[in-house]
Amino acid sequence: MEIGKILKFVVLGCGALGLVAFFMPLIHVKKANAKVSAWQVVKGLDKVSKASKEAAAMMDKAASTPIKNEKLDEMRNKAKDISKGSDTAKFIFYIPFFPAAMFVLIGVIAVIGRFGRGSAVATILMGLVGIGIWALIRAAAKDVGVEDALGSAITMLAVCYFGATTAGIVGLFKPEPKAFS
Repeated sequence: MEIGKILKFVVLGCGALGLVAFFMPLIHVKKANAKVSAWQVVKGLDKVSKASKEAAAMMDKAASTPIKNEKLDEMRNKAKDISKGSDTAKFIFYIPFFPAAMFVLIGVIAVIGRFGRGSAVATILMGLVGIGIWALIRAAAKDVGVEDALGSAITMLAVCYFGATTAGIVGLFKPEPKAFS
């Protein structure tokens, strides 16, 4: 089998590995012996968002009474802020896994068609974005002194990003040949 044909499966596999990392431990709190995945964080933030939206809705009903209550208005605004904040935090937790999803998409398109130079360039660009995200996570963890608390998901993402980027670079020089009909 030619190297260009293998690369699309490498990119697809790297993307799948990155998506699996979403469910693997992202951080490991050693004192509590607790491991938390991005999926668990997002599910927890979903609950926070839902509870704060329900609280805001109940306070909206209570605020519809003719008696003006400033404390109630303040609490309602805080509940809405908590809901917005948890929704934003959920979005932030999805960001490191976006390049992996793009690798899967590029890989599937390449399996259907071919892994040419366009696919290689797209893979390299997404890989560089992923490596940048990975480097930021590592730097932030080192800065606050919790670098050793990073879980296996971070390592899996590194393998995903670096593997797919390498496949993209190879694909730039050795693309899958065009099929002639």
